[in-house]
Amino acid sequence: MERVHFDVCGPFSTTATTKHGYYVISSDDFSRKCWIFFRKKKDEVLSKFVEFKELVEKETSEKLKFLRSDNG
Repeated sequence: MERVHFDVCGPFSTTATTKHGYYVISSDDFSRKCWIFFRKKKDEVLSKFVEFKELVEKETSEKLKFLRSDNG
């Protein structure tokens, strides 16, 4: 969990049957493990990041040290 990349993609012109217009992808530089989360609105991204951070820190027993994003 040295460096995690976090990217928001969307909005998409065609939504899935569940009406998700965005997705958030996170990847760990070292392990190359990726997580993907689907969101209906862009303003849901921060709450999903907080949830993701808690999940990963609990699973790995390590703190997230550096988050890299394109400010999306």
